[in-house]
Amino acid sequence: MLSLATRIEILAYYIPGVDNLLDTLATPAALVAGILVSAAVMTDVPPMVKRTAAVIAGGGVAGLTQGATKTPTLFPDSSKSQAKERSRQTFESNCL
Repeated sequence: MLSLATRIEILAYYIPGVDNLLDTLATPAALVAGILVSAAVMTDVPPMVKRTAAVIAGGGVAGLTQGATKTPTLFPDSSKSQAKERSRQTFESNCL
């Protein structure tokens, strides 16, 4: 199972479509996991309060964390792009 996940991540590194698909699947999975984990650790709480708190706290924190990790992907830093371009040009000029 771990080797399959590793292979998929390696493919995602080289193929943008696979990366996009994994990101699309990861966001809802993170929200569901956050809700389930926060509900699992709440004990001696009435069920309605437990579910409400799990959705607000667990889902909210998971959503914020997932959003914070994906924001740099959506809005790449132009200085990083420029630095990559300069290093590529330097590499090409040194090799040619």
